[in-house]
Amino acid sequence: MPKVYVSELVILLLLPFALSNTITGLGLLLILGVYVYLHNSPIQIHYLSVAEKDYPQANVMASSLNSIFSNFGIALGSTVGGPIVDHWGLAATGFGGAAFILLTGVIVVELNRVNRAKQK
Repeated sequence: MPKVYVSELVILLLLPFALSNTITGLGLLLILGVYVYLHNSPIQIHYLSVAEKDYPQANVMASSLNSIFSNFGIALGSTVGGPIVDHWGLAATGFGGAAFILLTGVIVVELNRVNRAKQK
């Protein structure tokens, strides 16, 4: 997942520049749309494998976590993205998204480190 986040970060940083041309902007938005679905399955499998191994009684809750946090992300992105569009325009949303990806990348790397330390 960290590799996916790095490539998504690059795409989001290129977005403001790509939006100056209709073809490049549309192409980059299509690629960004694919990335939304790249996250879905690996994260869902991760939730379920952790629940199965450490919390078997929580399998049902673990299967709902992905949709819960997807909706939370939509709400948070809308809350932050609205003022970004109001103050700096639509092209600046790429920089706002990049900030969230950086934060997510740091959290994922730290969680991976904690999980490796826990397994030893």
